[in-house]
Amino acid sequence: MEVKIRKVKAGDWPVMKKTMEDIWKYHRPLFRKIDSSFEAFARSTPKKKFIKWTRQRNSYFILAESSKKPIGYLLARVDKDPANPKISFGKLTQIFVIPRYRGKGVSDLLWQDVLKWFKSRRVDFLQLYVTVNNKHAIEVYKKWGFKPYMIRMVKKF
Repeated sequence: MEVKIRKVKAGDWPVMKKTMEDIWKYHRPLFRKIDSSFEAFARSTPKKKFIKWTRQRNSYFILAESSKKPIGYLLARVDKDPANPKISFGKLTQIFVIPRYRGKGVSDLLWQDVLKWFKSRRVDFLQLYVTVNNKHAIEVYKKWGFKPYMIRMVKKF
């Protein structure tokens, strides 16, 4: 299987819409197992937000394709630390590989590509959020060198 990585363009919306809905279909059951009230966090991405991500200078939105069909994507960004603007954080915001393509190195290709982008932006730290019961993703992130640092706790109010 040949996989190509490229930047997502605003015109990719019709092709990406389903793939981006699939990430939330995957996460809804994970959220429900933690607390059914968390389902509100798992909503589809609106077109307006998608287009914004393709155009923001501090965002990096890439697509993995096989036979010109999307099989995964990654969204990252760079932000300054509000407490110390000299420090920048590379944030892995979303990564998703269609289930039948998992275990074939697709996420590693996306990761290697975004690492180059982070290096070009001279980030100081990398960070991400992962649902506590997403065991597969946690193992992938550990393989990439991430370590638990803080626990984010949430309660619906």
